[in-house]
Amino acid sequence: MRSHEKGGGVPKVVDHDARRREIADAVLRLVVREGVEAVSLRKVAAESGMAMGTTQHYFTDREEMLTFALATMNERRSARVQAAVAALGERPDERRLLRTIITEVLPLTEESRFEAAVGAAYYIRALGDPETRALLSAGPRQVIDLLRGLLTGAAARGRLAAGVDPAQEARFIWALLEPAPVMGGYWDAEEAVAMADYQLDRIFTAAD
Repeated sequence: MRSHEKGGGVPKVVDHDARRREIADAVLRLVVREGVEAVSLRKVAAESGMAMGTTQHYFTDREEMLTFALATMNERRSARVQAAVAALGERPDERRLLRTIITEVLPLTEESRFEAAVGAAYYIRALGDPETRALLSAGPRQVIDLLRGLLTGAAARGRLAAGVDPAQEARFIWALLEPAPVMGGYWDAEEAVAMADYQLDRIFTAAD
């Protein structure tokens, strides 16, 4: 949505959605650098390069900013996964689809590592805040639902190994996407992908 602000007699077009996203980006940078509790309206204004009054025009308090910033990150990650899946073309096989989703969510790139760091920072807050907990779990629930749907479809076409439960495997694959081992250096990105490939080899039939 766009509106006009007047300054110096010349109307200025302001993209309010873009402004809110800029503020969200500033919040996320602060969260990664200093932690959730360090976020304040004043610090976000300085980080975003906007006046304090401008920041308060879009967000009334830090709670609203923190919630919006996390939701914005979730939406971007979802859009990135969808774009990667769409790039595979029409009717790619389920194993390839699953591997694409896995590699988009694992902390293998600067962007996905940043997302993992944000999630870790918000996790502490979520322990005592039901709203943050619900928002933080929204992304995983969406991915698990997507994984379960793909695995269910593969099972219906006889592409899964005998005894594979699509619902349980979807949760197991999500557990493999936990970023802490990679972020903490327990194993590297290549090992994380190798583990995912091992799991996919186990659940899909040799024909795939």
